[in-house]
Amino acid sequence: KIPLHILCRGGEARGCLDEYCSYTLFPAYAPQTYYPELETLFLKELQAYQPDVIHIWGSEYSHTRAMVNAAEKAGL
Repeated sequence: KIPLHILCRGGEARGCLDEYCSYTLFPAYAPQTYYPELETLFLKELQAYQPDVIHIWGSEYSHTRAMVNAAEKAGL
């Protein structure tokens, strides 16, 4: 099985569904406004989880840019 970590808008919680699937919710800020704190949060998540693949849903939203910036900083 392949482990999966999901980052999703909608709050500030984290947890595990089972031994292979975990999640972190991040604040549901206005989707078209860039929030630098998301980049910081995403960088911490990337450093902790160290994914092989990053899939971003919603390329028109600002959280996409925050993830791209965080991934570049993490060397991914």
